[in-house]
Amino acid sequence: MSKYKPWLFGKQARSLPVFKDPAAWVHSREENAKVSPHEASSTARRHPSRTVPENLEGLIGNPTEYLVTSRRDWDILKYARLYTGENYEIPATFEFALRDCWLHVPSGMVITKDKEVLSFSTYALNAFYEGHSDLDWSDAPWVEEPAFKLATVWGRNYAHWLMDALPKADALVPGDTRLTILDKEAPPFQSQSAELLGLKNLHVPTINLLRFRELHFVSSTRSGSPDPRPLFRIRKRLQDAVGLPHPCSGRRLYISRQHARRRIVNGEDVEKVLTDFGFEEIFTEEMSFADQVRIFAEAAAIFGAHGAGTMNVVFAPAGSSLIEVINPRVWDHSAHRVASLCGVNHYHLFAENVSPDFDIRVDPFRLERTLALALEDSSQPRKTLVEKYF
Repeated sequence: MSKYKPWLFGKQARSLPVFKDPAAWVHSREENAKVSPHEASSTARRHPSRTVPENLEGLIGNPTEYLVTSRRDWDILKYARLYTGENYEIPATFEFALRDCWLHVPSGMVITKDKEVLSFSTYALNAFYEGHSDLDWSDAPWVEEPAFKLATVWGRNYAHWLMDALPKADALVPGDTRLTILDKEAPPFQSQSAELLGLKNLHVPTINLLRFRELHFVSSTRSGSPDPRPLFRIRKRLQDAVGLPHPCSGRRLYISRQHARRRIVNGEDVEKVLTDFGFEEIFTEEMSFADQVRIFAEAAAIFGAHGAGTMNVVFAPAGSSLIEVINPRVWDHSAHRVASLCGVNHYHLFAENVSPDFDIRVDPFRLERTLALALEDSSQPRKTLVEKYF
């Protein structure tokens, strides 16, 4: 027998009315919600990523290694955007104060007292539909004090926490007395980052469903495309809280995944090249949140395989560089997009997928050429950048 109650999110949830437009919903529900503008609509720019010719050679010569059959057209668009960049719209966001509502904690979805699903309260409607609750609607415990929601879908992932959830804390001033709702069984980095922002009244739920007398939240736009304005303000608050070194020490950081999944299988070959370029190996999963803010603020260059650790580029100084290793079988533009927003140069190289767990093999020669392109004086290029023939 399932441990979940009969009201499973699924067919029943799909029968509930769904509202996607925050302005339209507020206009018809003024008696139960207050809304105030948070950020006006805007546009943002992601600059093209740079690479060495060998990456284009492989992409053109053997595209089947780079395209997943089930999403071929989408993959083609992704690669096009990698090299051309994009100008993209950032919709306006609003802060809501909603009375008498539920929160499905794992998805971050807010449901009104009339059981209306507010899809603009989180990033993925399907995550709500596919989830479950360990409680019936009527059994959800009441939260009596005013609360602010930082819980969001995928928020237990460090990258999604940084780019999707934490910028919403811009609506919370230091010492805010509202109860701040984190994710269910939230990892330590959530409470550590909230405390650095001066938020002390935190709640980590242990169940899937809560009911609130008064819940505040900032409407969501699109995961992986943060608004740079609140993102920059949160970044400055965090950097001020940890006390940054001055001037920047110019460190070159290698974000190692050798203790995690999606490893580089020829790690020794890669480390030899990185050592030649002055990189130091770090393990972000073993560091406190404050230490990650501090060390990446000192970075002149960051190297790592695509993953949560590369999202720390948000703390890197403008003018630094992120060199990202991409597994063609599993990647997206999120770190590239955030790097561009922060004025960080983005470079990439493709690796070979070698396992169902997305472990990769990196070509040392291609790595050396990419690092030289990104980090060395082009007026006196190293031998590996000098073409002997064409």
